[in-house]
Amino acid sequence: MSAVHPADERAMKLLAALRDADLDRLMGMLGPVWAYNDPKQLFTRLRPFFDHAPADAVNLQTPDAEFMDWVQRRAQEGRHGGTVKANTVRARISALHRLYDHLIEEGLLQTNPLRGVERPPEERKDSPPPAQGDIARLLIHARDDRELHAALQLIYHHAMQVDELLRLTWDTLDPGTGELLRKHTLTRLDDDALHALELWRATQGGNLAAGHRRIFSYGDVFKLRTKIFQLSRRANVPMMPPSELRRASLRDFPHTARSAGFADGGDGFQAAVRLAQGVAGTLDSKD
Repeated sequence: MSAVHPADERAMKLLAALRDADLDRLMGMLGPVWAYNDPKQLFTRLRPFFDHAPADAVNLQTPDAEFMDWVQRRAQEGRHGGTVKANTVRARISALHRLYDHLIEEGLLQTNPLRGVERPPEERKDSPPPAQGDIARLLIHARDDRELHAALQLIYHHAMQVDELLRLTWDTLDPGTGELLRKHTLTRLDDDALHALELWRATQGGNLAAGHRRIFSYGDVFKLRTKIFQLSRRANVPMMPPSELRRASLRDFPHTARSAGFADGGDGFQAAVRLAQGVAGTLDSKD
């Protein structure tokens, strides 16, 4: 009898860990590479699903039609009763969504059972998104770093999340149409974002750029944040985390769900736009 190929053996073990809701074994086998944020934080966000799946008879490998409802319910539960805040619910659902995306990238799953899942809108913040003048100044100073300039243009002009930004490969871009295949949709990039991406692409070999290679070299969100922090100091503007630039994007551009990377134009997209524009409108009315 022939031995099982090591790659196949690893795949079987990963799927078994997912099916058995064994989070410790799953995270240990995947390692820290897939976790763009702190792996410990990601583990904490995934625990509610893995802790309850066996008792609820939920198979995380092959979930049934009621899976999204179950995820929504378990994502809202606090450890000691009650419900958690909306931002925690969003973070938990996003962590599970990211796990499925990674297993698809590894060739272990065909589809993400959470594709199109609704997340609650982010909780209202007292502070507005960054001022447009500060963002413009930041982007001007970023032009000397074509990679960073392209990344910032995608985040600001198309509300791109960091996890999808870091997963982009050159074969997800169609230079002829300016379309970019994202996590939830196909987005037609606006002229500024496409031009910045094309300038960066030219330094990577242009049409000869390896299609499977990731567009951006930042290995994790912290490296990108560090680059933005250093740029903010040079530009003499406040630090702008990627999440704040995404909020500013929803405030400053007439987005459709597709241009902002949402799965559809439903309640989640509309609520996010109202939140970003509402905060700005409230502050404007006080001036």
